[in-house]
Amino acid sequence: MNEREIWDASERLDLLFSLLPTRIQQRRAESHLRSLSNDFMDYITRSDAVSEQQAREVGRAILGVFRVVTSIESLYGRPIDRSITSHSFFREIERLFDNSERQFEGPEFALFTAAHVTVNTQESVTFVPEMGKSGEKTPDLRVSDLCYLECKDLDPSSAESVRPAIRENLQDASRQLAAARRRDPGLARGVALDVPLRLFQLEVTGLSPAALQAHATAVQMLSSPGDIDFILFSFSGFCATATHVAFPYRLAIYVREGAPDALFDRLFRRMGEEGLRKPRIYIVAPDHERESRIRERAFFLWENRSGTLWWDSVSNWLEAEGQDDGHQSF
Repeated sequence: MNEREIWDASERLDLLFSLLPTRIQQRRAESHLRSLSNDFMDYITRSDAVSEQQAREVGRAILGVFRVVTSIESLYGRPIDRSITSHSFFREIERLFDNSERQFEGPEFALFTAAHVTVNTQESVTFVPEMGKSGEKTPDLRVSDLCYLECKDLDPSSAESVRPAIRENLQDASRQLAAARRRDPGLARGVALDVPLRLFQLEVTGLSPAALQAHATAVQMLSSPGDIDFILFSFSGFCATATHVAFPYRLAIYVREGAPDALFDRLFRRMGEEGLRKPRIYIVAPDHERESRIRERAFFLWENRSGTLWWDSVSNWLEAEGQDDGHQSF
């Protein structure tokens, strides 16, 4: 996107906001997404030079505006106009205009993921509504007749906190995908995780601690039974200087051994974008010894009623898995 395109995109975001009900507009007057749009408009109308710190702020604004507008228009099939309110994903728009930056980042990443899958695979992607009054948590997306997909945007503070952040989010996603399994047992279940690119700096050894943590956690999660069949790891963000902003993007795919061929043929192998390095696909074989240990621990959590939620098999498994992790090092 050049400056003219970003300016036009900002104007289309203003149109999008105006289509929300008045009561919501009043509550979201300090929307984080609108502040990003305003920051960029301020930047391109100023005549003085900016510092590298200011350039990073502009980069953040460009990334937010760019991903939201291009994702919406990829799914919508044309530039944003007033008839967009009839589209099935319009209910997500209110969440995009949340006042909180963190609350904005979740739906923004789900929208970006939906558009990324749609554009690269040509599969139909729909947003899954929450289950009404039951309050049952559901995954964010359903991809054609292939799978459900839960999207988690992560913001760990350091490379050392990548692993606990990933584990916590995978455990949360597992509970949501368990409900999807009961409704549609024939569909696979996956999680899309986005980790800030800024954490993936190489050390003098040529290794990235954050990447190693992400790899070990994904392999560990998929090596024993559970409600997650595959994990899409995207590493995205921006690199900004006073004169240039770039948007590197990388994708790694972790999948359980024995996954249906359709997932590979129609989803995984098509997920790379033209001009970007194709995603690495890691096949994770089962760790039967670890599975037996976890199963035994989970059984005693139930039998002794010592589990936090001892009557819930999913909770027992996750708790036993955590206990087993405490006796291993990576």
